[in-house]
Amino acid sequence: MYKYLLLSLTIMASAPIYSADRSESECPICYDMMEDATNRRIELSCGHASCQECLTRILQLAVTEKNLALVKCPDPDCKSTTIERADIRKISNELKMKLDEIALSNLLDTSNLHGSESVRQCPSLDCASRFTYKAGGIEIVRCPGCNVEYCSNCLVKHPEDVTCEEHEAGQRATVDSRTLKTKMETTKPCPTCETAIEKIDGCLAVKCLNGNCLEFCFHCGRGHHLFVCNEEPTEKFVAYVQKLREQIEQAERQEGEAEQQRQREEAEQRQRQEEQEAQERREAEERRREQEAQQRREAEERRREQEAQQRREAEERRQEQEAQERREAEERQRQQREDDEELAFQLQLQARFFD
Repeated sequence: MYKYLLLSLTIMASAPIYSADRSESECPICYDMMEDATNRRIELSCGHASCQECLTRILQLAVTEKNLALVKCPDPDCKSTTIERADIRKISNELKMKLDEIALSNLLDTSNLHGSESVRQCPSLDCASRFTYKAGGIEIVRCPGCNVEYCSNCLVKHPEDVTCEEHEAGQRATVDSRTLKTKMETTKPCPTCETAIEKIDGCLAVKCLNGNCLEFCFHCGRGHHLFVCNEEPTEKFVAYVQKLREQIEQAERQEGEAEQQRQREEAEQRQRQEEQEAQERREAEERRREQEAQQRREAEERRREQEAQQRREAEERRQEQEAQERREAEERQRQQREDDEELAFQLQLQARFFD
């Protein structure tokens, strides 16, 4: 008891009772030992430490008072303005969620007060996120939690060039005939507010959930309580059924038109696809022909280059052969001259000998 009273005084007084001279194993607020697993020592991001129980009491007081200014380090000399979110999660995740709700509530109040931005709850059933948008305008926003886009005004996804009223009217017009037939077979209108009522079981006496409506007979619409009713339906019941029949006929016409439109769109899509495939085939044929022509040009170029190379090689061989023949002829002439000179020399010797 003394511990909790001391903690309250520590939080609410202008000069909190905080002793930084205590050992690291003692809480500077309640002076209890922080070695027990049930009351462990928690060091904040600012560098100061206290026991988990004292820090929890600080957060609880902030939740009770709905005052986030109380969520701060108990050390009066601490320069940190608030306890970090990671530290709050270490102290108590449950209290962190409550403080987040208070912060969001403050954000909602501030946004509504200033009028510059507004905050909306995501309409997805499994998403608790909220998103902001410019007040006074309609825009397509994306929820940061589930990443789904919605209209900021009606919370329904529809094209930007379609107003919320036009989209809602279109949605009403797209009710299928089967749903209307089921409604005509299983529901009756409340005679007072004309709300469609469906009876699951029990007697014929039914009552609308609206507080000002009276009990009525589900068979004829009159205000009596009978287990079996053979009376003719009231004009409201007959008009209700007639209206539903007209809506069913209109829905069937719209479904027929939608089916024809769908078939036309499918036929147009098939035609576009066939034209695209034909265009692709033509382009492929043109590419093939261009490729074949390119190959023929390259082959012709290679053939001409090969023939030119062969002619050059043949010319070189001819020239080499002629040069070789000239060298051989010159060699034969030289040899002939040497033979003639040798023969003349021998003849001269013989003539001198006989002289």
